[in-house]
This record gives sequence, C-alpha cells and structure tokens, in this order.
Amino acid sequence: MHPDLASAALRVALREQGIVISDADAWAVRGGRWALTLAPSLLVWCDHEHYRWPGSTGTWQLHPVQDPPGAALLLAALLAVSSERT
Repeated sequence: MHPDLASAALRVALREQGIVISDADAWAVRGGRWALTLAPSLLVWCDHEHYRWPGSTGTWQLHPVQDPPGAALLLAALLAVSSERT
C-alpha cells in the first residue's frame, strides 16, 4: 500500500477509536514515507509495508499497513497506558 494511503487508512481507523489526527499532524517525509503525530511523544511512521512507532520498551513496534484497524487498536492501547502514567 502506498504510504499516503496507509496514513489515511490509519487516520480513519484511529478516528473509529476516538483518536482524531488533524491535517497538520500528518505529513509526507523524505523517501515517500508519511508521519503522524498522535501525542507529543508518539510519532507513527508509514512506509509501503509497515506502520512503525516506538514501543513502551524502547524498541520499534511494526505493524503491517494492510491492517490499519489492528494498528489503531495497538496505538489506542499505548496512548491509554501513557495517559495513565501521567
């Protein structure tokens, strides 16, 4: 899936989880990738194959772009855990 389509599909899936990403928080980056800012400390990268974001253990989490709803569920859970800690 092309990164701009992957980004758009993830935004729709996130909206279904109650997380709204503004147009200003989604942009094209070098190499044809897209990035989405979900929170001040959470940036999600989209390429042709994966969504990628930093996990809670400091390692990169990868999720296939063919499954935006699954990625949205994982990201919503990560945001919920992050908000509980603050």
